[in-house]
Amino acid sequence: MPISRTRASSARSAALKTAFGPSRETRVAALRDTISGVVGQEAADVVGIKITDSTGRALPDVRVAWTVLDGGTVVTLAERTDSLGESRARWTLGRKATAQRLRARVADGVASLTLTAQARHAAPATIALERAKTKLDDARNLAVVAVVKDSFGNMVPRAAVRLTSRAGTIAPGAIESDSTGRALAVWTLGPKTVDQLLIASVRGANATDTLLVKASVPLSAAGTKQAGRPRRPERSKH
Repeated sequence: MPISRTRASSARSAALKTAFGPSRETRVAALRDTISGVVGQEAADVVGIKITDSTGRALPDVRVAWTVLDGGTVVTLAERTDSLGESRARWTLGRKATAQRLRARVADGVASLTLTAQARHAAPATIALERAKTKLDDARNLAVVAVVKDSFGNMVPRAAVRLTSRAGTIAPGAIESDSTGRALAVWTLGPKTVDQLLIASVRGANATDTLLVKASVPLSAAGTKQAGRPRRPERSKH
């Protein structure tokens, strides 16, 4: 006599509860130990779990629900495990370049499993140029810093930054951003008391920023004067 779908489902549920409950030997394991990807993009590695019983036998047709915990989205490829006891999903990572989590919740009261992916920054998208806080002995030398970020606001390390001065000299003129996305340099202003411009750009992005100052003799480390009033370095976006 054929077994009804309801009776079969109840029998499977009872078997799962027995296997997953008291013995605690049933395994819910990640298909891959390490997962990584770029923020805002689908994870580069396989995302999934495998469910087996206490003897190592794959458990098919087990319901699994996927939930993102740190932003991003997830699309379940199948609501239940396949014949190999596996459940897979497509995980699009969130906006922050940090560790992100995805939870797989298994039916019938089984403890959930949390997968972790390391999200990397995206390509350089913006660069901001400003005076650095470093104080230099020579008042004509200005410490400057260029900060590189991706389109989500994450700092971008090892970005190729170019600094070009329209007056005076800048050293170094070409530099990589450090682990915090910052590139430090020293700008030696020209001798003329005119507006002097420094331009920053980053390889791989159509983005620049500028820093505008006016040299005076002697040049104050705190700023310059123009038209009889204090004037701070100006920034303009291009």
